[in-house]
Amino acid sequence: MNTVSGQERVFNSSKSFSFIPADNWENYSKDNSLIFAKPLYSASENYRENIQISEYPANGMTLEELWESFVIKDFPIAFENYEFIQMWDSSVNWKKAKWIEFKNTANNLTYKNLVYMLAENDKMYYIICLATVNGYEQTINEFRQMIDTFEIE
Repeated sequence: MNTVSGQERVFNSSKSFSFIPADNWENYSKDNSLIFAKPLYSASENYRENIQISEYPANGMTLEELWESFVIKDFPIAFENYEFIQMWDSSVNWKKAKWIEFKNTANNLTYKNLVYMLAENDKMYYIICLATVNGYEQTINEFRQMIDTFEIE
C-alpha cells in the first residue's frame, strides 16, 4: 500500500527541501525542520512514531566525514543504551546517502531508530525516523515510503 499517494509535497520554511508525508500524519514542523508524527489510535498508546528532516551546514565536510563525525563517533555517546543494528550506503532520489538502524533507551522506553544522512551543496540533511520497538515494525514501510519522496530543491 502506498501511503503517500495523493498527499501533497511539504516544504521546509526556507524551501530548500521537501517530502511527502504519509496519510493522516500530523504536522509539528518548526524552525527549518519538517516534523510529522503518526496519530495515536487508542488511549493506551503513549508514543507517536515520527519523522524529522533537518538541514545543517556541512562546513566543507564530505558525506563520509560527516557520517564519521556525527554518527560513528557521536551516536554511541549521545544515545543512552545505544545498540547498533545495521548500516549501509544507499541513495535517496538518486542522491548518495548513508543510513543506520539502532536501538536506544530513553524515558523508560526502548526506541528503534532509522537515520539517513545526505550531503549536497555544503549542506547536511538528516532524516530521523523514531519509533518504539513495537511501533517500528508497524511503521517501517511508511518511513521508507516517505524517505523515498525526499527532495533537495
